[in-house]
Amino acid sequence: MPLINIEEPQNQSIHSSEIVVGIDFGTTNSLVAHSINSKPYVIPNSQGLNKLPSIVSFNHEGNVISIGSKEKHYIAITSVKRLLGKSTEEILNSNAIGQEIKELLVKNTNITNLKIADKTISPIEISAKIINQLKLQAEQYFNQKIKKAVISVPAHFDDTARNSIKQAAIIADLEVLRLISEPTAAAYSYGLDNGSNGVYLVYDFGGGTFDVSLLKIKNKIFQVIATGGDNQLGGNDIDYLIRDYLCNKLTLNQDHLSTEFLVLITEHCKIAKEHLTNNEFFNQTIKYNEKNLKLHITRTEFEQVISNIISQTIYITNQVIEESKVSEQLKGIILVGGSSNIPLIKKLLKQTFKVQILSDLNPETVVATGAALQAENLTSSSQHLLIDVVPLSLGLEVMGGITEILIPRNSPIPIAITKKFTTYANNQTAINFHIVQGEREIAADCRSLAKFTLSNLPLGPAGSVSVEVTFAIDADGLLFVSTSEQRTGICEFITIKSALNISG
Repeated sequence: MPLINIEEPQNQSIHSSEIVVGIDFGTTNSLVAHSINSKPYVIPNSQGLNKLPSIVSFNHEGNVISIGSKEKHYIAITSVKRLLGKSTEEILNSNAIGQEIKELLVKNTNITNLKIADKTISPIEISAKIINQLKLQAEQYFNQKIKKAVISVPAHFDDTARNSIKQAAIIADLEVLRLISEPTAAAYSYGLDNGSNGVYLVYDFGGGTFDVSLLKIKNKIFQVIATGGDNQLGGNDIDYLIRDYLCNKLTLNQDHLSTEFLVLITEHCKIAKEHLTNNEFFNQTIKYNEKNLKLHITRTEFEQVISNIISQTIYITNQVIEESKVSEQLKGIILVGGSSNIPLIKKLLKQTFKVQILSDLNPETVVATGAALQAENLTSSSQHLLIDVVPLSLGLEVMGGITEILIPRNSPIPIAITKKFTTYANNQTAINFHIVQGEREIAADCRSLAKFTLSNLPLGPAGSVSVEVTFAIDADGLLFVSTSEQRTGICEFITIKSALNISG
């Protein structure tokens, strides 16, 4: 039976002069950061800007013309992070993915690709262009090649999505030392190891995802004990709600508005959201059909418009706390993501959970700086230990189509679990295995990750042939599965690289 060794990154291969960066690959914006002597900072580009919009623009021949900006009259791919780990069918059925992206999808195929002009490109390849741009930004800043990084991922990213990030980094010629959950990275930035033992909640409201993580901290050991969230809810949705409100207020039918104007008004809605963080009203005049349109919204109106979305995030947060039974141990809530700056969020969190709200650091950069701190820790003799958890249960389909869970949701990783299964028929020569992910009792209602067969089993009565199945998850959250028949040693071993691309 193949042995599964889960190893920490080999620090000795990293030279002291080598610069290792932290990357926050975001749905809306991406950042790259570095840390030295436990002092992290975001690396600016040549224009002095910290954030790189997660946008790749193509011309009508399918060639990339810019990374980080939308070019007028060209094809701009935004929020590509939402496509990672998803099948074509899942993308088509997702309300969080725009119609303009769905129209570019290559249909009737198991492999997720976009068709731009006569060229086909995958979400992984598009992501690689953004990661490569961040790498180039750091190389220009340091005047040195960058070869290694720690990259953050949403807490809800499954095996397929996590591995997609690693593949994108490989295309960008970047070695990933570790994938770190975004809320977990934020905990590093806030320095909760400095005598802050206890349970903390990370409320991460970014541009494209909402994540909640509970962190247990004791003697410099960070353990994620629970996660939750909604990977299709983010600050962009707030921008769209403001746009809907203002269009209704101005009696504008969005179905009759040009794409160019919708983009313009949405950009102003984002500005309004940020402005209302520190001001009581927002006023701006824009041109439409040679007329001046006045965009006006007060903070009171703004809070009424977004109240349902904010209440939804509070509900999800409360669910995670109640499920973990740690409400009495909760010491504080860390705010992460640009949208968490909204005063209504701070107010409702304080009212609901009655704990300290930690928001001293810039919520838009704490993930990147946390990833940079983790990168520094991995290349030094740091005593910090951070343990992530499995976001969704992993198991096998057994007789009757029932899900047999091997690794439950919120199990700490790295982890390896072994269970024994037996044949159910006389002289059975093979066992079919179906690996699934999810919390449903019926396997068909869970997400299918892989199917494979262990063949050439020895003959014998039903129940006499025993097979050991091991599920192992490494520090990056990637799944390895091995099976072995006990008498003969016949075995199979697979790595779940992708739900749509299994290697065996």
